[in-house]
Amino acid sequence: MTPKALYPRNMGPVDAMFWHLEKERSLRSTTMAIALLDSPPNRDRLRSAVKRACLRIPRLRQSVLELPAALSTPVWRSDPDFDIDYHLRWIAAPGDGDLQPLLDLAATMAMQGFDRLRPLWEFVVVEGLADGRAALIQKLHHAVGDGRAGLALLAEIYDTERDATRDEAAEVCLEPQPEEDESDLLVEALRTAMVERPRTARRILREGLVALRDPVANVRRVSDEMRSVGGIMSSGPGPFSPVMTGRSSRNRFASFRVDDEELKAVANAHQCKFNDAFLSALIGGLRTYHQRMNAPVDALRAAIPVSVRTADGSEATGNRLAIAQFEAPLTQQDPLRRMQKIRSLMHKQREPASLAAFEVIASMVNLLPTSFILPLVRAEMRKSDFVATAMPGPSTPFFVAGSRVESLLPFGPPAGAALNVTLLSYVDHASVGVTVDAAAVPDPVLLVECLKEGFDEMLKLGRPENR
Repeated sequence: MTPKALYPRNMGPVDAMFWHLEKERSLRSTTMAIALLDSPPNRDRLRSAVKRACLRIPRLRQSVLELPAALSTPVWRSDPDFDIDYHLRWIAAPGDGDLQPLLDLAATMAMQGFDRLRPLWEFVVVEGLADGRAALIQKLHHAVGDGRAGLALLAEIYDTERDATRDEAAEVCLEPQPEEDESDLLVEALRTAMVERPRTARRILREGLVALRDPVANVRRVSDEMRSVGGIMSSGPGPFSPVMTGRSSRNRFASFRVDDEELKAVANAHQCKFNDAFLSALIGGLRTYHQRMNAPVDALRAAIPVSVRTADGSEATGNRLAIAQFEAPLTQQDPLRRMQKIRSLMHKQREPASLAAFEVIASMVNLLPTSFILPLVRAEMRKSDFVATAMPGPSTPFFVAGSRVESLLPFGPPAGAALNVTLLSYVDHASVGVTVDAAAVPDPVLLVECLKEGFDEMLKLGRPENR
């Protein structure tokens, strides 16, 4: 695999959509990860590791150039003024060094927009946490890639041993990149379009031949895709929650641990997937939260990112995902029946037509004027009550510049919803990162307590007394 194949010049439709929606504060698509470390990392080693990553991953040294939407999606270009010390910084721990002040700091960072003329990432080392610990806050724009692409990026700076030896004979040198002429980039984008159009034409021709062989099936496929597009564009009323109604650009972070192996065992024992158990636990927690708020509700509107990456993992960069939308039932008290219902709902959302529709929508967003499309997208995205995703993480311990990573805390953007709940597994546990819109959830402590109860309720299904 070559860098050219891994890191295409042009943004894909979904990447570009995240880039354009950034102009609306409440729709910012910043992803955050916090690595909790057992000690402060060695500064020189970390700086060298990040430099090395910048050499291997072009995106870390590239900024974005917007071109006329009718000609091309935005393109990536080398930043001639790239300064690693802007992107990698060290600060002292806020407050008393406990976890919550750290989460508050990270939430503030997430709410701050990126400098759109620089590469779209920042690393901040926080020293002086309680018990001599430290943290590495990693901030990444969603246009750079989805969760899996972000994990691949982070893996470039991690080691599998505390005292891993690297070839440090020569200091990693980042030579300044020459400034790329905008007219040359435009010509290159047009040339790419001229190459892609014949490919598209050939694909259409092939699909046409298939359609001639089986016209009924083809008409059904097109009809399903158009119905899915229409469903996303006019998804009906929302949000459904009578209490999580406020929306703002003020977010707060919270986090807790769960035993992902126990949760996986529960799912397997009942012929369900891990994601079904995760969503059932989350929905059970939200059910409890609404009861505690004296505002019971029958369903909430869920937005679930679904990976559409190929099995061989060859599409290493950018966003290869779609957003599945469905009404999550809160009336089912029994956690097992709830999980089985979720399994059925998610199966329908993974149909090819539903996933293909999301890329069609992304292309439409990119072609229409921002001033016209943003109010429409904002109104539609605010119909979701919550966003949720679960990702597999490293199964063996990682180290960064001599420090052991004890936990990886993930935080995704609410993107117009009341909250985002992201689960990331790491070694022998999983961390659940909760991002709440402060206008929708004024008491995140109560919400997190209820979510914990929802997970504990699911885990009890796998314990001996419940078998």
